[in-house]
Amino acid sequence: MSNYLSLQGDSGERGITPMKHIHQLDTWDCGLTCIQMILHWLHQSDDDGEMVLSRCFAKDDQVWMRELIGTDSIWTIDLVRILHRAFNGSPGCGSRDTLEQKCIKEDSLHSDVQMEFSTSPDGPLQSSVYATVSFLFCSTNLGVDQSYNRIGYYRDAFQRDAQRVEQLFAVAVAESMPLLQVQHLSLKVLVDFVSRKGCVAIVLVDNRVLLNHGTIHEDPNKNEQFEFATNNQSNTSYSGHYVVLCGISYDSNDVCYAKSFSSEDSFDDNDFCMVLKNPGSWKDQELVTAKRFEEAWRSNGTDEDVIIINRRYS
Repeated sequence: MSNYLSLQGDSGERGITPMKHIHQLDTWDCGLTCIQMILHWLHQSDDDGEMVLSRCFAKDDQVWMRELIGTDSIWTIDLVRILHRAFNGSPGCGSRDTLEQKCIKEDSLHSDVQMEFSTSPDGPLQSSVYATVSFLFCSTNLGVDQSYNRIGYYRDAFQRDAQRVEQLFAVAVAESMPLLQVQHLSLKVLVDFVSRKGCVAIVLVDNRVLLNHGTIHEDPNKNEQFEFATNNQSNTSYSGHYVVLCGISYDSNDVCYAKSFSSEDSFDDNDFCMVLKNPGSWKDQELVTAKRFEEAWRSNGTDEDVIIINRRYS
């Protein structure tokens, strides 16, 4: 059975990469939980029954991840480090591939980046690879924006984090980890990637925008309602949160459901919606309008961070 679903019916189309939904354990481990979901997906057999990822890194626990990063103040470069270790840190993990990028559009307003996953040994950027898996971290800033010191979400640990994160970026560059600084990664390009078979993304969003400043979630096991905060700064103007973008749906019922979230969503004029695995939600998947997703992704504090993960099929 294929790990990519492409269903076409009377009401439209749905292209979703199925993966196990895992709920985060703490208020700060949404990024680690996203990686858990990714590794669980990669541990599934491909069409030929071959395991893509080594069992030692495909566990559902976070023990080795927490030991590796040694902090509960997670930045996206921490997730890059974890993925690099998972795909390259095991003995006998195989050769490294390349991830070729090509600029397809650039004007005075923005530039769209088209990235092609290839096996060419002469590509300009080395990518982390285990077997048939590669990834690329895209951001508007491969470093620390000092202005974030004024954002409550970052303030308490900013000075300590800033030094640590800058050091991690230096190491990532030295080790040729797959980093790409972009002025503007268009939503169209991101949608194009996650619409492909075997391609998903971990995205940093402003959770308050994503949830429309607080949404009540239901825990089916506890039969009660609560507002799930991703950290103790949930009442500030920004609240960082990681989600997995696992598909795009053109199904009219899905789009209608996403637009019913709020009056603002009802004005979204796109004919598709985003399909998310949200580790802070009890729902198996979330349907979000493209307008709300993009606003949450481009909020001040995110650097528009996205890690694109590609699993190639023979």
